[in-house]
Amino acid sequence: MLHAFITKRVRRILARDRLEHTNAKNEDAITSMVFSPLAFMEAPQAMAALDQLLDGAVGRRAAGRTVAQHEIHLWPAGLQAVKLVGDGVSRCEPDLVAHFKFTTGPDLLVIGEMKWDWPMAPGQLKREIDREIAAVRSRWPGEQLPFVLSKYRYPGGIQGVECLTWVDVANRLEACEETSPGRWACLVRQFLELADVAGFGGFPQRLGPSLGSHNRFAFWSATDG
Repeated sequence: MLHAFITKRVRRILARDRLEHTNAKNEDAITSMVFSPLAFMEAPQAMAALDQLLDGAVGRRAAGRTVAQHEIHLWPAGLQAVKLVGDGVSRCEPDLVAHFKFTTGPDLLVIGEMKWDWPMAPGQLKREIDREIAAVRSRWPGEQLPFVLSKYRYPGGIQGVECLTWVDVANRLEACEETSPGRWACLVRQFLELADVAGFGGFPQRLGPSLGSHNRFAFWSATDG
């Protein structure tokens, strides 16, 4: 689908504004476009791709171990966790769970939460991530590496959570080597340049740290100064 969007200019994957729940549908479509390819890579390549995206955090958790297999789950069904408000449990659905198994040692669960156009308060977001960690742990024991991909930057960070914006994605996915992670990085970057979602108009060649130093849109527009 990335190839169709980039090469053939397919755009129907992104719904028109007049449709109901357009923003949520577009966000889910983009999430799938970016992360579904990881399911079709070999385990070491998928791990390398996420490691590049998360600036080495996956490799640090793997600690030199050999990855044996992986599964990519988008919006895994059937997970539950204690409610944020009230008693009992309710459905809990992370956007992404990348499950890596190694030849030795515990599994690694990379848990991704996409907050594309929602400037969620850090404390509230941390509680949501903690809930997702508990839900994932109940099905897949192992170590958890949570991350948030948001349109907005959290200047103070969120404890225990890797936080990144589309500025970070643009700066990190620059490799175009003839490997699966390299090709994926190039396709994702091209897709984001063409998607024109939420004011996004393309990335400059290299985004400096100044753009990320303020709590402003992480999408760069050609009209920006």
